[in-house]
Amino acid sequence: EMERDQLIEESSKPNKGKSKKVCIAVSILVAAAVVITVILLIYFLVYKDDDDDEPSIDTSALKDLYKSTNGDKWLHKDNWNSDKSPCDWFGVLCDEKRAKIVQLQLNGNHMEGEIPETLGNLTDLIGLDFNVNKLKGPIPKSVGRMKNLMAFGSTFNLLTKIPEELGDATNLKFLHLDYNHITALPASLTKLKGLKVLGLYGNKLK
Repeated sequence: EMERDQLIEESSKPNKGKSKKVCIAVSILVAAAVVITVILLIYFLVYKDDDDDEPSIDTSALKDLYKSTNGDKWLHKDNWNSDKSPCDWFGVLCDEKRAKIVQLQLNGNHMEGEIPETLGNLTDLIGLDFNVNKLKGPIPKSVGRMKNLMAFGSTFNLLTKIPEELGDATNLKFLHLDYNHITALPASLTKLKGLKVLGLYGNKLK
C-alpha cells in the first residue's frame, strides 16, 4: 500500500519541463505579435505618406500568396480576390492614404504551402505576420528586396531555410522564426546591423 501511495504521489507531480516549454512558446508568440503591432503604430504616427498620387496597388503578389498557401481553406479570407481595394482584404493593412500596403497580418489563418517569390514585390511592407500557420519550404529570396521591412514574424511554421538575400533587408529590426525546421543560418545575417531581436528557439540548428 505504501508503494502504491508513492506512485500516486509521483504521478501527480506537475511536469515542470513541459510547462516551461509551453510558457516559452507562448511568450515568444506574444512578443512577436506585440512587436509587429508597435512597428505598425509607429509607421502611422511618424512615416505617413505625403504623396498626392492616386492610390494604385498591384494585387498580383497578394493573389499569388493566396494561391500558394491554399487560400480557399484560410480561416479568414474576407474580400480576397474581390474587386474591392486590397486595403479592404482581411489581414491587409495600408497606409493612411490607402496607397501602399504596409503590413500583412495573417497569423493563425490556416495558411498551408510555400511563400511565393512574388511576395518580394510588396516593397512597401514594414511588417509581416505569418505566425502559427503551416508554411513550409524556404523563405523566398525576394524578401531581400523589402528595404522597408522592419518586422518579420513566422513562428510555429515548417520553414526550412533562411536565404542569404535576407541580409539585404537592412531595415529589419525584429526577426521571429522560432519553432520551424531551420537547420542553418546564412552568414549574411551579420549585415543586419539594426537587428534587435533574432528568435530561433525550437529549430533544428546544428
